[in-house]
Amino acid sequence: MYIKALSYTQVYPPSFLVTKKDLVLPEYLNWYISQRDALIFLTSRAKGTVQKMISKQAIENLEVALPSLEKQKNIVALATLIAREQTLLQQLSDKREQYISTVLMQFAKGE
Repeated sequence: MYIKALSYTQVYPPSFLVTKKDLVLPEYLNWYISQRDALIFLTSRAKGTVQKMISKQAIENLEVALPSLEKQKNIVALATLIAREQTLLQQLSDKREQYISTVLMQFAKGE
């Protein structure tokens, strides 16, 4: 099932207010409009030269896939876990780089 993005929301720039939470989770809508297809759609309709603006009309024309609330919750939970994993992997990579740099510096100094 698809809905128009504003069917169950009100726009209060620069954010949305979801008014029908029994049909669409705010977190799901946030996740959905952050995805590649939605971003391409919205970016292609952005206006302005220095600061791009997306009109209310463009948002109204965005179709949002609307699975069941249970599936929306699962999608949001998985997206949250993926974001957390990426944060941890970046932290691990940073720590590893620091460790290797320290070991190499000790090696260079003959320690």
